[in-house]
Amino acid sequence: MSIVLSMAYLGNIQYFSKLATGRAVIEACENFQKQTYRNHCRIMTAGGIKVLTVPVVWDHNRKMPIAHVEIDYALPWQRTHWRTIRAAYASSPYFEHYAPHVEELICGVRYGELFELNNAVTKGLLGILKMDAELKFTTEYIPEYPGKEDFRDGISHKPRLAAHDPSFEAPKYYQVFNERLPFAANLSVLDLIFCEGPSARDIILESYKD
Repeated sequence: MSIVLSMAYLGNIQYFSKLATGRAVIEACENFQKQTYRNHCRIMTAGGIKVLTVPVVWDHNRKMPIAHVEIDYALPWQRTHWRTIRAAYASSPYFEHYAPHVEELICGVRYGELFELNNAVTKGLLGILKMDAELKFTTEYIPEYPGKEDFRDGISHKPRLAAHDPSFEAPKYYQVFNERLPFAANLSVLDLIFCEGPSARDIILESYKD
């Protein structure tokens, strides 16, 4: 059975657990939805969970096909994201090892469109994780997929939207500020990579319950 996902910026552990199955298809034909993982992610900082958002050129008067949403560079969001990530994870066990790769993914190229950025970042993270999953995309928009696991909106930070997912069990692992902050489950996969390093791949694979 195929798994249908939205695109994601620095996707969370649940997202990558589904990509790792090799059965995931990314929605490329929907209209953009704001305030979703399509253009933001969550990381752990000294002050708690922090949301990083890629700003987009938003036209409130028309629908915006996801494949053509432009990134807004009016503010230096790339530099801001990297500085926030660096401050959050500089003391993590594997930061120095992975930092150059992650910085290049976020700051190395000025992508014109969000879809282009997210695909490049996702491929880069799969490479860091040593996962050979191929990114596959829809060719038309279908509102409902009978016979497929539809998580286009089901992987969400909003409890009322998050779909019941018996195939995923959020793993618990070491986090940077665990001595004074409660564990936060299912953050951006960056959190797992910087904290667990080479073990991140196996942790993701074990989180998927087929």
